[in-house]
Amino acid sequence: MDEAGGLLGVVAVFCTISGCVDTDTDADPDNDDAERYKMYANMSAAADVVIRIENQRSVPVYMDTSCGIAFHIQVDGVFHPGALSSMKQTCFAARTTQPPCCDCASPGFPIAPGEQWDEHWSGLFFDVTQMPYACYPERAMHQCVQPQVAPPGPMRVVPYVYATSSDGFWPAVSDPIDVGTDFVLGSDSVVDVVVE
Repeated sequence: MDEAGGLLGVVAVFCTISGCVDTDTDADPDNDDAERYKMYANMSAAADVVIRIENQRSVPVYMDTSCGIAFHIQVDGVFHPGALSSMKQTCFAARTTQPPCCDCASPGFPIAPGEQWDEHWSGLFFDVTQMPYACYPERAMHQCVQPQVAPPGPMRVVPYVYATSSDGFWPAVSDPIDVGTDFVLGSDSVVDVVVE
């Protein structure tokens, strides 16, 4: 077998295992699509946890919620995005739409001294995965985000808080502030993160 033939064979096996090759032989195309893409469906919120950032400094701090994500969730030393960045798309969306385009620079959302900022976490991890090429309309390999339900138990929220904003010029926000708070998913409904 030549090199090209071997590569095609590997791709075929990969797609069959992943569930993106249509093995349903009935005449209902909607049912075919459901079977083909069921591994890459959207996920409903599994929880509602308020991530509350409180600024106890005498100057504003900034959250980048336009280009980046507000926080990661750390479980057993592994970091998982806690939200979907505007520069990424879910695997469900990637089946029919082109990926986000171009660079992004945001001045960040300011949290004034003594104020707080709330974000609701859905209880989902937004990890990047590699959906097989057969799942995309353009048949091109491409990364996407597949939401997954976070397991209940102890974890840590690590928000991305910055001390400096450059008013939209790259880099938009800088000087990250090292903060985080431990909590238990399933029992804690509000997680307070204090920036001192």
